Amino acid sequence: MIFIDSSVFIAYANKRDRFHSRAETLIRDTVQGEYGQAITSDYIFDEVVTTTLVRTRDFQLAKSIGEYLLSSEVDMMRVEEKDFEMAWEFFAKYRNLSFTDCTCLGVMKARNMRRIESFDSGFLGKADVVGLESG
Repeated sequence: MIFIDSSVFIAYANKRDRFHSRAETLIRDTVQGEYGQAITSDYIFDEVVTTTLVRTRDFQLAKSIGEYLLSSEVDMMRVEEKDFEMAWEFFAKYRNLSFTDCTCLGVMKARNMRRIESFDSGFLGKADVVGLESG
């Protein structure tokens, strides 16, 4: 299993993002099953749609990436109470991650996951990061 962080989806949606080509490759490989079952969360959905809208000012693009996430092979997990509580513990411990990033770690820990697709170096040392090695 692999968790997909917002940075991959945001770069995938935005052709002007410096990681766009890498994101296209990662999404293609993920959909083809290279990393096993892919999951993300409702918090990541929120961050992807909102950030895409803010960075591009293109409502249709933000809506399009949201629709993609809702209909893709990527399972969207709801952040549950136990995930939220773990995220809060991670937030208190790691000063270089946003609370949303910490929810990723909470969801992953609760499901015994170790790998995350991300372009965010804040995850280094906390998970096995797929994406930064070629980004």
